[in-house]
Amino acid sequence: MVPSSDSRSPSNRSSKTRSCKPCRRTYCDDDRLLAFGQYYLRAGRCHLARLAVAPAERGKGHGTRLLVALLDCGSTALGTTECSLFVSKSNPRAARLYERLGFTEMQYPDPTLMIPASYMVAEITAVRERSSAAC
Repeated sequence: MVPSSDSRSPSNRSSKTRSCKPCRRTYCDDDRLLAFGQYYLRAGRCHLARLAVAPAERGKGHGTRLLVALLDCGSTALGTTECSLFVSKSNPRAARLYERLGFTEMQYPDPTLMIPASYMVAEITAVRERSSAAC
């Protein structure tokens, strides 16, 4: 599995820049896309979004590796120690993965926004520790 990123990745920006533009990360094996995700700053946290693993590749650890890679890049680029994500209530498999990695559900910081998903938050160091224990 080979990680790649687009031109907006942290390695291609000044270390002093803390952009709120999303940065993407993809994982490929030969010519097949295995997983995709992005991060950006939201509510003071490294927010993970548009997380996806190819259906035939689920259950093989790609989701965990994707999350850790995004958090490694995102926490450095954004200077955060916490991360967050939204997960659809119709996706219990993803919610279980996030819970295993240390995410807990909490109320979104702005209660006036009507968000039709669960908001989950974790300490980035906890996610890294739990991900290495899972491998």
